[in-house]
Amino acid sequence: MTSDSNPNGLPETQLRAMISAWWDGRLSEEEFKRLQAVLRESEEARKVYFAFSSVHVGAQGAASAIGYLDLIPSAPSIGDSCQPGEAEKRRHQSALSKWGWVAVAASLAAVAVGIPSLLKTPAEKPLAPPAVIASVVNSSDGSQWSRDHGCLDASETDICAGDVIRVSQGKIQLAYVHGTVLTLHGPAVFETVSDMRGRAILGRLTASVADGAEGFSVLTPRATVVDLGTEFGIDVNGSGATDVVVFEGVIDLEYEESERGQTLRKRLHTGEAMHLDPGGTMSRIVSVRSERYSTEMAEADPGAVEAALISGVRDNIQRETSWNYYVIVPGGMREDARAFVDRSYHEWNGVTADGIPGYLLGGDYVKTFQNDKFQTDIELTVVLKEACNLYVLFDDRLPAPEWLRTRFRDTGDNIGVDVGPFDGEFPSSREFRVDVGPGKSVEDVLSVWVRRVDGPGPIRLGATESPDGNTNMYGIVATPLDPGRDAVGALGDDLDRGDQ
Repeated sequence: MTSDSNPNGLPETQLRAMISAWWDGRLSEEEFKRLQAVLRESEEARKVYFAFSSVHVGAQGAASAIGYLDLIPSAPSIGDSCQPGEAEKRRHQSALSKWGWVAVAASLAAVAVGIPSLLKTPAEKPLAPPAVIASVVNSSDGSQWSRDHGCLDASETDICAGDVIRVSQGKIQLAYVHGTVLTLHGPAVFETVSDMRGRAILGRLTASVADGAEGFSVLTPRATVVDLGTEFGIDVNGSGATDVVVFEGVIDLEYEESERGQTLRKRLHTGEAMHLDPGGTMSRIVSVRSERYSTEMAEADPGAVEAALISGVRDNIQRETSWNYYVIVPGGMREDARAFVDRSYHEWNGVTADGIPGYLLGGDYVKTFQNDKFQTDIELTVVLKEACNLYVLFDDRLPAPEWLRTRFRDTGDNIGVDVGPFDGEFPSSREFRVDVGPGKSVEDVLSVWVRRVDGPGPIRLGATESPDGNTNMYGIVATPLDPGRDAVGALGDDLDRGDQ
């Protein structure tokens, strides 16, 4: 059944839109009757129904999602044309044949429940074509993508309700009519159910939800993410396990608890994340690599990512009421780099117009949690891939704790924090604004401490031991061993490697 075939006057694009509406409870009685008639009279329509529906209900899991990705031809011009070519049609037919046994089983089930007896004469009035709800506004170099298109007289980049978008490589961005922007990271499969609802079938996406579009939601095989004014990321793997990461704002996460079979709701805030395994059990995501959810169309340099010195971060805190994650930013240390996961505005800057100490620039750094300055018994472990200089940026207003004094050396250099408007959990007596560039609007000064680490492995750091709520949690930076850029006189790693 091609997009031009029309049993009972119904093109496949409209058939897919009707099936999607039926699964979401949006199909009118008249439309339902027409769908029944088409499915009774057309074997090809039934194949489309069972193939499309298997994605909705997750009956085929990874096989369904991969089948959708298989529809993308290898031609580099993919995405430039709205209509599938012959190669895509053959892939479509091949993918549908994979689901043949599902169609047979479901057909028998349909007969068993008496669906044929409900069929009526199809409505004579054809359905209106789906409305355009978004457009593809950006794509990375070398990206390959395609979709089942429901917009009949629309441009090649228009996206309609019910479209299934498949990205085999690279990234594309969808801009919704209400201003929300979705970045799809290939390989990925995503369905635009409506202008306020989508379905992540496979792969990663990053959503930047516009003001006024609160309530925008994304369904996954294990959960529903409801936006409350935010930027968030979702990653669905081939078995249906789902990661949800909140970069800014607040979301409500609705999920099915595995043990009791109850639908629960969890509110996640800036800097929090959750993993739901295929059985619905939730766990904390401890660290996230920044490039995985980047909305920049220029792909991260594979060499720089591979050369990243920090491979992981973890702590010893049992976060029963919080689901914080650390962010590892390969090569990201620069002016105006965001300092903390749980603050929107705190940024690293040079204290003066001379800027950040040069040996730190371009280093891998970790966004820590500002509120962890209150954790008196925290042990934070940084896992290093190879020998490097490891720096700790420590607030000048605090006495250096023993772990810092004995394992690191104060370089005598400083770095500043541009605090900006306060948005944390604990109120501040200070009011600040954010500015751009070194030496501007720098409120807090931190000392740069260094230690040379002579090989790969974990390095443990301790608490700030801070008695003052207006101070900062420390920052962490790693740079390659390079005498041309190192802080002079770095403390060598002469400690017992078994107790770091």
